[in-house]
Amino acid sequence: VKKKEGVVMEGRVNGGIFEDFVTSYPLKRHAKTQLRLARKIVLEGDLEREYVAGIDVSYGEEGRGALSIFDMDGNLIKELTIVKKAKFPYIPTYLSFREGGFIIELVKMLSKEEKNCILLIDGNGYMHPRRCGLASHVGVVLDMPTIGVAKSRLCGKLERGEIYLDKELVGFKMGKRYVSPGHRVSVYGALRFVKNLLEGGVDPLRRAHRSSRPESDRISDPAHPRDPPIC
Repeated sequence: VKKKEGVVMEGRVNGGIFEDFVTSYPLKRHAKTQLRLARKIVLEGDLEREYVAGIDVSYGEEGRGALSIFDMDGNLIKELTIVKKAKFPYIPTYLSFREGGFIIELVKMLSKEEKNCILLIDGNGYMHPRRCGLASHVGVVLDMPTIGVAKSRLCGKLERGEIYLDKELVGFKMGKRYVSPGHRVSVYGALRFVKNLLEGGVDPLRRAHRSSRPESDRISDPAHPRDPPIC
């Protein structure tokens, strides 16, 4: 049973994966965490890095996270995957509590040199009701430059390709994708970086998405339909 954010949840959640998840108010503490992290977000930074990594998480009976890292010439350097149970159900605007652990674990598997990278994350960043989507949350926790590249617009008003939330510019629509800064990158810097990558034929997120969903593991998950609400 759902009543806005004061949700009462009982029984099966997320297609039966969280059958024992019972609570009367699961989100208040998490919303406070997002607001606290949002105050630490830095919307500026130097994006001169040696590498760029795309990260995505897909679901079957378990979650499968994938990281694909490229050098700035477009050469694939390394791919990493992890498979484990997700510990949090899919709830819009709280994706970081479901997927953040996957992303942080993958990044920690990189070498010290490889961590000199920009993280492109399949999710929103500053374009979020509490200004702290998945990309921003992970960026602040890891203190790394992150950019959110989502498949859907979570919030805000679209005006000629620009997305405003409470009259503040928070992101852009770029083709079928929505780009917003995560952490340690400016709003326009995020757009320029992703645009330059794609124009150069480098798409780390597409590669990571393919790696996260191998043909043999493509099991339907209500939390991740073909074009999910990314937040």
